[in-house]
Amino acid sequence: MRLTESDRGRTVEVEAGAVVTVLLRENPSTGYRWTVDMAGDLEQITDRANPGEAMGGAGTRELQFRAAQRGTHEVHLKNWRSWEGDASVRQRWNVTIVVT
Repeated sequence: MRLTESDRGRTVEVEAGAVVTVLLRENPSTGYRWTVDMAGDLEQITDRANPGEAMGGAGTRELQFRAAQRGTHEVHLKNWRSWEGDASVRQRWNVTIVVT
């Protein structure tokens, strides 16, 4: 399953063993990047930046999670400068994943 900015706040259902991919726009050259704040019992398997077309331009952050355990799992992400702490959070993104 693929999730993007437009899926913020949704509840989605996947089968056990499925991989959930989250793609969010970010511009790491500004120091801001998406990181996992909470992922329930989901196994994070990928965290990578996909650069944009232009040098220093916006690209996407790709995060993948394996839904190994049945149940309801909250995923919370934040776009921030980690060295500045929570006061630097510019955006938050969350989704509820129900694994059947």
